[in-house]
Amino acid sequence: MTLPVKGKVENSDEYFTGTATGNLFGTGSLKIVSSNSSICEGDFVYKIPHRLGKGDFKCNDGREGPFQFESTCTSGSGYGNLGKNHFTFSFGKNLPQVHSQEAVSIVTPETQSIAPTGSTSRNKGDLLAENRDSNLSAVSSKTEVLTSSEEFNEVQMTKNGGVYMLPASINDVLSIKFIIDSGASDVSISPDIALTLIKTETITINDFLPGQAYKLADGSIAKSNRFKLHSLRVGASVIKNIPCSISNSINAPLLLGQSALEQLGSFTFDYDKSIVRFHNKPTKSK
Repeated sequence: MTLPVKGKVENSDEYFTGTATGNLFGTGSLKIVSSNSSICEGDFVYKIPHRLGKGDFKCNDGREGPFQFESTCTSGSGYGNLGKNHFTFSFGKNLPQVHSQEAVSIVTPETQSIAPTGSTSRNKGDLLAENRDSNLSAVSSKTEVLTSSEEFNEVQMTKNGGVYMLPASINDVLSIKFIIDSGASDVSISPDIALTLIKTETITINDFLPGQAYKLADGSIAKSNRFKLHSLRVGASVIKNIPCSISNSINAPLLLGQSALEQLGSFTFDYDKSIVRFHNKPTKSK
């Protein structure tokens, strides 16, 4: 995932813009172009438990030096040296305007990520403070079960922008509102959610599966990373060890696909009551 970068060399009129690109495995790169036309590039390594990334810049004008940053997935800030000059930078969406007369506004983040990618968070009790369109939150209770029996499992839906969303808990860490999509082969989550699961150590490198190519709604083909989701709670039903894909955009919809629906059973909607009823024998949680 790639995010914009803006920064400034201290005690100088030089400023720069660029991009930060990170991946799920804790590595990435920074590339900046300064106001004096210098181009600097550097690879970094991000240590998940400490939320800190470090790397080294090399510029086409001969300058070089180390940099480091803290990340909240969708934003962050850092500093470093280019030759004898100290610089500061920020990355993420909605960055402040930077020109020769002002410095970058530095944010000191408190939480999670692998690299400058994904979702904003403050602490483990508030894993996603930005709460992307209110569709996910830290788990503090089970997903609401209206009625369950030996034959069916009813779950309350919510409506968001004309789309019905179904709450589900993943790995007992996050409660997420999914779109039921019988045309999707797998459960699909966005990179910010995947990063949160990694940060909370509920998925590890050993859980990752071979990547798979998916056909998108516009007909294009995209390859996505996949991993084994240890648990998915929908109402009174809990299903385990199901394939889950990671989309390539934090804005992609969260989909409850066939890898989960096949185990949850057939379902019907009651749009008047905003209820989905799964016609199966639910697995009771302990």
